[in-house]
Amino acid sequence: MHLDTGKHLMTNTDNPIPAGAQATQTESISLRDLAACHALSGMIPAPKVPGVLPLTPDGMALAAYAYADAMLRARLLPPKVVK
Repeated sequence: MHLDTGKHLMTNTDNPIPAGAQATQTESISLRDLAACHALSGMIPAPKVPGVLPLTPDGMALAAYAYADAMLRARLLPPKVVK
């Protein structure tokens, strides 16, 4: 949203947010969600071809959650001691 005018800078009428997809104030974000957000934020600004994302938005979201799941599995492993 533009701070001066209060108008949205971009609209997405082709891919509206599914009903129930927006979090309410009573919902909380899980560790998995947080890890996926961080993974996705690292994937978006670094495409191999500038301006061209390697996957669809749905594909990027699925990949982000795959990385999040891997991070959660790695948390269960014993720490490695660096010598």
